[in-house]
Amino acid sequence: MLTNHFLQIFIFLLLSFSTSAQNSLLWEISANGLEKPSYIFGTVHLNDPKFLDLDPSVSEALNKTDMFAMELVPDSIDMLSLMGTIIMTEGNSIKEMLPDEYYRKIKDFFDDEIGIPIVLFDNVYPLFLTFMFMDDYSVKKDTLPILDIYLYKLALEKGKKIRALEKPEEQIDAITSIPVSSQIEILKSEIANLDSNERDMLQFIELYRKADLDGLLKASYDYSANKSFHEELIVKRNKTMFQRCKKLMQSYPVFIAVGALHLPGGKGLLEFFRNDGYAVKAIMPESEK
Repeated sequence: MLTNHFLQIFIFLLLSFSTSAQNSLLWEISANGLEKPSYIFGTVHLNDPKFLDLDPSVSEALNKTDMFAMELVPDSIDMLSLMGTIIMTEGNSIKEMLPDEYYRKIKDFFDDEIGIPIVLFDNVYPLFLTFMFMDDYSVKKDTLPILDIYLYKLALEKGKKIRALEKPEEQIDAITSIPVSSQIEILKSEIANLDSNERDMLQFIELYRKADLDGLLKASYDYSANKSFHEELIVKRNKTMFQRCKKLMQSYPVFIAVGALHLPGGKGLLEFFRNDGYAVKAIMPESEK
């Protein structure tokens, strides 16, 4: 699914300073005129089985709410209508923009690991190729859904109202707003570090397992310090999702599921809620009580 490729990149990105302090992925949002609390849960866009074994506190929070909100609702995405939006303007070519040694590596990777000729993607924005690299080593090749989709299906089974916090075209616009020259540099870094990418992913997974938002934040900063990356993919999206969360919470208690790295930091969702007058409380896992 193309949406999954969009989501993979966001595991790595948040470039502000953390204020979360407590190690928790689940947070209660209350007060400030809310009749009932809502909850926000930091997900990981992976399909590792150990992440699908949810702590009881997560299920309890979902049961207390009437609505489930996530970044994108997969069943509402028209993939065909989006295909044209990931194509660069005429005259831009991956082969022409990459040095020969990098292009040979990406060509070999697509031939050997993905099984699709790179020439089919010659005019696609470079970040989408980066997503395909990341998808290859971060998502297990089985039928398990990523955690976000697992929660979405669980919410459907429980009869929750479903809402998206973003539109697919907004996520694509965030990507295409980043200068192509910056995207090429990011792609080159991904190609140059193919041997260490899986090791880095294991580090992220371990930090997520510990609910270490501060550690994830630091690791994401180490991964990329590109300013346009940060502004377009994190800050602007957080601002949009925050406003939409607030509107939904005025009508219903909501369970909000977004990538964990949208939560911490001075421009993260938790701080946005705090600064707007909400009470924000960490919900610790049952195993730690």
